Amino acid sequence: SRITLKRRESEPSFAWYRVVLRFWGFIFVVSMLRRRMLQGAGILVAITPVFLALGFQYRPHSSHSHFEATEKKLLNTHIKENSFTLKDVKISKNQFLHTLVINEGSQDKEKPNLVLMHGWSSGLALWSKNIDQLAKHYNVYAIDLLGFGRSGRPFFPISSKATPDQAKSFWVDSFHEWKVECFGNQKIILLGHSLGGFLACTYALEQPEDLQHVILAAPVGIAPFIIPPQKGWFRKSLERLIWDCGVTPQAILRSLGFFSQRVWDRLGNASNYRGLDKDGWDYLYQAQMGEPSGDRAFMSILTREGWGMIKNE
Repeated sequence: SRITLKRRESEPSFAWYRVVLRFWGFIFVVSMLRRRMLQGAGILVAITPVFLALGFQYRPHSSHSHFEATEKKLLNTHIKENSFTLKDVKISKNQFLHTLVINEGSQDKEKPNLVLMHGWSSGLALWSKNIDQLAKHYNVYAIDLLGFGRSGRPFFPISSKATPDQAKSFWVDSFHEWKVECFGNQKIILLGHSLGGFLACTYALEQPEDLQHVILAAPVGIAPFIIPPQKGWFRKSLERLIWDCGVTPQAILRSLGFFSQRVWDRLGNASNYRGLDKDGWDYLYQAQMGEPSGDRAFMSILTREGWGMIKNE
């Protein structure tokens, strides 16, 4: 049976700004009553950075339940001809890969098994528009890569403290565990998009006996994309933050806290949602809000010119 998304009451939001205003007002009143306005102003100055820091960590629009709801909504919208199952497949080190299985329990054993591997900072639900057509020819599976989507997000160091081999093992080893858990020694067809294409190639070099075919869709790391030299101090500083200091674009968005969704929606309107619909754009927002993990690993596996840093020995 199809998975349906039930309407749920909206979660109450914590009006932190009201608490801050009331607290500030209380301090002022007490100070005025005691004729210590200077002391009260000093207290306000001292506590303001603390409340600002807490405010920019407050993201009421993002949570596990929000992410789950946007994922199911997107899948239910576009998968019309097949049933689907969502589950977490456990791997080592108490981690798991979030997995989409089409027609579980009623698959055609004569069809080959196709596994979909998404791109950078994305998730399995963005394959939803392709599922019905692919399911006519394959038994379809899709995963959230480790550190992305609703998969486990273990700690990964910033790029200046990590190596390309660490990043490669982070993804390729975890995917191999998932593959063995789901298919054993059975061969699969692996389709990778963007970062997923690069990782599919890397996996094929390490585990060729596990694959029947590899399909690449706009892979990164195979040929360079040329980033023109940045002009202006702001752009140069931003480039240095991202590539040399490990401050990822996702980290910048997360740091906006309460205002992160507003900024994200404006980016979507300005870019016409980059070919997605509004549900897809909302899902992609949730994918950016998780703990830093895969976004850090990505900075360690590619050069800023777009070449892959993994070499087959």
